[in-house]
Amino acid sequence: MNNKQQSNLRGTISGSVPESEQPKSDSEADLQGFQKPQESKTKKKVLIGVISGLAVILLGAVVVLASGIWNPVWNPFQPSPDKVLAEAFQNMSNLKAVHSNIVYDMDVQSEESFSAKIVIESDSDAFDIENPKSQAVIDVSFSIEGMEMFFGGEIRSIDEDLYFNVGTIPIPISLELSKIGIDANDWTNKWFKFDSKELGMSLLKTLSDEEKLNMEQEIQQLFLEYPITKVEERLANEKIEGQDSYHYLLAMDKENLKQFLIGLMEIVNKYYKIDDLPGMPEADQQEISDGIDELFEKTGGIDFEIWIGKKDKLIYKIAGQKDFDLSAIEQGEEGTMSLGLNMSFSKFNEPVEIMAPKDSQSIIEMLMPFIQMFMGGAMNIENQLPGYELPF
Repeated sequence: MNNKQQSNLRGTISGSVPESEQPKSDSEADLQGFQKPQESKTKKKVLIGVISGLAVILLGAVVVLASGIWNPVWNPFQPSPDKVLAEAFQNMSNLKAVHSNIVYDMDVQSEESFSAKIVIESDSDAFDIENPKSQAVIDVSFSIEGMEMFFGGEIRSIDEDLYFNVGTIPIPISLELSKIGIDANDWTNKWFKFDSKELGMSLLKTLSDEEKLNMEQEIQQLFLEYPITKVEERLANEKIEGQDSYHYLLAMDKENLKQFLIGLMEIVNKYYKIDDLPGMPEADQQEISDGIDELFEKTGGIDFEIWIGKKDKLIYKIAGQKDFDLSAIEQGEEGTMSLGLNMSFSKFNEPVEIMAPKDSQSIIEMLMPFIQMFMGGAMNIENQLPGYELPF
């Protein structure tokens, strides 16, 4: 019996059906039947994961761009340049005090080379609308064929009185004045006062505070109606005076500039009564239009950069450079001309002390030598201008 069992066992083992032909259990058949749907589910999970990841990245990019953490030039969440520009000009006009530094450069390369630089550093104080004040220090240097000359001075404006101080006069000019008997030293480092009322030389009508305010509002409205600049390009943002700023390339709008200048002259005439005409004659308007057309034709247009603070929407800097051939200005001329402008603004609404000089002389005392020279000697000038004595 044991032999039979062993024989049966061997037969069963040796004669066993191959595993591939053996009938599968119900559970194995079920797993094989669901193999493809399980792969499909895996692909869907991967796809959902990719989409979710992209959504997170996109959402993060939106947050970063919108918040300004990363702010490339093409950022679609930056405010409209035109809106920023209009707000900046409006805010600047409403300032009560501002400090400015302005630098003008000119360089001419031709048969007779010439270069000049003007630096103006100024402060304004309009906290008291009835008594606006301003002051400016001016330095001028120019070079002609290797000869350099310097001129410097200071100007202060208190209400309607103007004071000025001549600091330096170029030596060549001093020598020329000495030839006609005028000592330039009599003019330098002294304060002179120009009081139009005192001299009976008031050129413009004095406006009331209400008229000044109305005129200012009309000019602001005119500027909004005819903005003289347009945004040509949005440039990379920068820091100015430690402030994040919008940075744009602007270009002068030729047609709006025409309308603005015409409207500005009409507003000034309306309040100061320069003439009795209700509006500017068409001939004068055409003259302005032709002049601007000629300017743009010769220069090829005017463009410059501007930096505007993001938080306060105030103008921090304006800069521009223009190079062109002299032949564009005057036919037959050869050479090049380069013009540069750099303006910076700071100390917004910070109080500044601007006071009238303690000692000042009437401008008539400065001009008296010229008055005598052109009137042919004394000619009883003392009788014509009582209270003033000739300084020589």
